[in-house]
Amino acid sequence: MLGSGVPLIVASAFGFATLGIFGKLAFEQGWDSQTTLFWRFLAAALLLWGVIALRGWPEGGVSATGGTQVARRAAWRAVWVGLGLGAVGMTVQVLLYFAALERLSAGLTALLLYTYPIHVVLLAWWLERRPPSAAALTAMALAFLGIVLASDLSGQVSLLGVVIALLTAMWYAIYLTVSSRVARHSDPLLTSASLFVGVVISIGILLALRGGLDIPQGLQGWGIVLGVASVATVMPIVFLYAGLARLSATQVSLLSTLEPVFVVAMGFLILGERLSPLQILGAVLVLFAVVLLQRK
Repeated sequence: MLGSGVPLIVASAFGFATLGIFGKLAFEQGWDSQTTLFWRFLAAALLLWGVIALRGWPEGGVSATGGTQVARRAAWRAVWVGLGLGAVGMTVQVLLYFAALERLSAGLTALLLYTYPIHVVLLAWWLERRPPSAAALTAMALAFLGIVLASDLSGQVSLLGVVIALLTAMWYAIYLTVSSRVARHSDPLLTSASLFVGVVISIGILLALRGGLDIPQGLQGWGIVLGVASVATVMPIVFLYAGLARLSATQVSLLSTLEPVFVVAMGFLILGERLSPLQILGAVLVLFAVVLLQRK
């Protein structure tokens, strides 16, 4: 079962890793974080609901047969749960992340965020009375050390920023643990599409209170919206929920540590950023941690 979910989470990590590149392009357009989030999730919701419309409602939709009625209730449950996860879980997480990013360097923010696998393991231990295996603990230590080596930790350190980043990690661990339980009984497309709508509603309210929303301009602006929606949002989140249906939250959190490795690699390949020997060593340690986890 572990093997069947690994490619999904690896692909999800890759998709999330592209967010930094699209984010830089969006900031060059003069958008702030809330505007970027609004267009990102609105376009993602439209794309995914379009796919669902083409596919049709799960199990053929509405009929008088008992089996279909069960499927219908399950589909609507996925919609309502997804709305809640988006409006509260995802929205709070991304807003906390951007608040930390405003006060810390990108490297330190990422490093503190990626303490979340520790919180996931502790939550599993507390909720399910399931102590972590030696392999999981070793993989976690190697992955964290790899992220330390791969991250750029330069920049001013703000105590408030550190606290917010650690709260982001704790919140994401809770979000991932809840999502893991939901994913085993929900359609990943419906859950993800509803999640996107939930985020749009919450961010839209914040933008309305602030009194302003920037509109993308020209082909480049709308191209950024399409790219961040499809590659950095729809693909990784749908794959994340599909992977959570096959793996535990602990396994998913450890496999997701590949994301900063992909970020470093894309910075080198696309943005021309230089890689230090320590960053290469850090990437190797994260990859080794993933291999160790699969041999569990």
